[in-house]
Amino acid sequence: MIKQLLILILILMLKSLQAQECKDLIINYFSQIDTTERKVVLIAEEMPSLFKDNSLFIKLSKEIKSNDLSCCPIYVWYAFIVETDGTLSNIMICPQFMYCDSSDIIDKNTKILTDQFNELFNRIKTTPGKINNQPVAVANISKIHYECFDWNFNKE
Repeated sequence: MIKQLLILILILMLKSLQAQECKDLIINYFSQIDTTERKVVLIAEEMPSLFKDNSLFIKLSKEIKSNDLSCCPIYVWYAFIVETDGTLSNIMICPQFMYCDSSDIIDKNTKILTDQFNELFNRIKTTPGKINNQPVAVANISKIHYECFDWNFNKE
């Protein structure tokens, strides 16, 4: 009983450390952005089209293959800047795996998710944000939650 309790405490500590690393990355994201060549805002009069009608969330839901992963649920923090030309830069991906006790599995799944998010974000081209009808760079930080099971109930 004591051995099981110690193992559970160790697992929770490892999970907490991983979560803290993500939180630190997110907290420090804005301080790491180089703004010497352009101003970066969080809100613009006209936001990039990627943020309208849940289009980013829909892309992330359709194109990220969480069923290939073995630790669930997963929370993925992501951050990027929509540049004035509509491309995404300063991409940061930070997955948090709940209930996963293997660092090898966490490392493998982190790589899979990071590769998928980077591939998707590097393909995205959107309209830039605008202030006074002039394009501006807009920063975004958000999180998406994945469960790792197939929602397709129409299988034969």
